[in-house]
Amino acid sequence: MAAQEDFAHIQQYFIDPIQHDYEVIRPIVLFAETAVERSRQTGVERTVVGDKARRFVLEGMDGLRDRRTEARGAQAPGYPDAVAGYILYLKQLYPPSHLRAFLYRVIVTVRQQCADSLLHCIAYRPQDKGL
Repeated sequence: MAAQEDFAHIQQYFIDPIQHDYEVIRPIVLFAETAVERSRQTGVERTVVGDKARRFVLEGMDGLRDRRTEARGAQAPGYPDAVAGYILYLKQLYPPSHLRAFLYRVIVTVRQQCADSLLHCIAYRPQDKGL
């Protein structure tokens, strides 16, 4: 309970949101306190505490900035390089065709399979007995 009171006491002196976030994660980073325990002490959700501590370890104080208010820069292409390379490989492997040609191939294949199946059923049909 003392940690909750300590945090509540120093919280009134915070002048910056980054300072608040740092004080939330400071015991985790310095004293290896768990995010669950610190969450109970500060009233901040456990996942938020863990994410802030992780970002602080990776990026320092800059990781504690609120990124929701920042404008995003130009977005990278929609696919990772490996996926884009594979798409290009497939395009080289299979020449471009129109939708009509693709549908024609599908219909011909399905008709052929249906015809083969019908012939199989007729040819191997059990003989009617007793008629």
